[in-house]
Amino acid sequence: MHDPFLHDASGTVAWLLSLDLMQDYLLRAEEELTRPHDPKQRNIAKLTWTDSKSALIELAYAIQSAGSLNDRKASLREIIEGLQAAFNIDLGHYPRVFQEILSRKTGYTTYIDRLREKLLLRIKIIEEKYDPK
Repeated sequence: MHDPFLHDASGTVAWLLSLDLMQDYLLRAEEELTRPHDPKQRNIAKLTWTDSKSALIELAYAIQSAGSLNDRKASLREIIEGLQAAFNIDLGHYPRVFQEILSRKTGYTTYIDRLREKLLLRIKIIEEKYDPK
């Protein structure tokens, strides 16, 4: 009996389809292995720093100076490494950039000052919106 759907290439096609299915399975398995196991970390958005590197370095130095992490025990290096990982950026030789920050004629904390201004503006807009005058 001759099946009209079978021909000499059927075995090859079936083999290629099985390889394709195996590749999909392996890619999903690899993703499961590399994804964090902690359910809280699975939904963390991937963030990319889009401001200047010097702005993030200024922020890192401020965070370390304020002792905001690890009960005031986080080193500058740990903070820089954490920010680099969190924001998908390489900050390079950050001490050199900090030296450039110290030589600014316009002030040392331009990024932090800008953050403060933007936050105060946001608060002002909210207050005006909800102020029952």
